[in-house]
Amino acid sequence: MTDWQSIVATHSAVVWRTAYRLLGNHQDAADCFQETFLSALDVARRQMVRSWPAMLTCLATARALDRVRQRMRERGRSVDVAELASAASPEPGPEQQAETAELVRMFREVGRPVARPPGAGVLPAICQRDELPGDCPGDGPENVRCGSSASSNTRSIA
Repeated sequence: MTDWQSIVATHSAVVWRTAYRLLGNHQDAADCFQETFLSALDVARRQMVRSWPAMLTCLATARALDRVRQRMRERGRSVDVAELASAASPEPGPEQQAETAELVRMFREVGRPVARPPGAGVLPAICQRDELPGDCPGDGPENVRCGSSASSNTRSIA
């Protein structure tokens, strides 16, 4: 008959160090520690153990690697909500969409861009999307026609 109290007392430090070194987590190492000694009990019932430290280290390593594989599978299946929330989207967010809609509404009500103070620089000519070139209110001798390139589609404010 095997003296399990003596085996656990003698080899528990080796099993714990092995499990904790591989897992790095107290709770997982504690589970692995228990599983190791349960597996050792099964092995001892089937065959004679020549070297307890070697067998317990081997079992602790195997159980710890099983736990690591389990973690990897769970991470593959689960979705981290914080990770999804921080993921960049090519589409503008709801705040940006609301701000854009409000600016478009305000511009259409006013019918012209808000005047900037002198020396504010260059203001791009603004054209509504549903207008054809030549129909834009900005078309005229002093303004650039709609549909021209973005680099030349500007006018100075004086």
